[in-house]
Amino acid sequence: MIRRAARIARIDDNADELLLTGKMLALQGFDLQLTDYHSAEDWLTALDESEGLPDIVLLDLRLPRLSGLDLLRRSRERPSLGQVIFCICSGSLDQSDRRAALAAGAAAFVAKPLNRDGIEAIAAADPRLSLVDAAAGRRLMITETA
Repeated sequence: MIRRAARIARIDDNADELLLTGKMLALQGFDLQLTDYHSAEDWLTALDESEGLPDIVLLDLRLPRLSGLDLLRRSRERPSLGQVIFCICSGSLDQSDRRAALAAGAAAFVAKPLNRDGIEAIAAADPRLSLVDAAAGRRLMITETA
């Protein structure tokens, strides 16, 4: 088994939200490998062109044109994404949104802005994930079989 830093893709149309979240997590001592996409279309295009997949995808629930929930459903239909951990990151307090996300295959539904509690909830959502203290800061690690 191999343990390494988890690669995280964030899909959110709000660039300010992505910037704020990245800064907040860094200030809270997290050292995360983040790649940002500003729309569902950007993510789908990157999937078709990319060689490496992220380990975790954080989806905004309310994306334009194709919602985070619809993108989650589409992504779950792709066999190549079977091992990817999808989490919805949303400002919604509606429990029906939470239930729908979990029913569609999300491992977790965490509040925006993403913070320490959200990262801990994501780490707890899948047994392959763990939080590790490193010299550079707290890292979200994934364990994979060779």
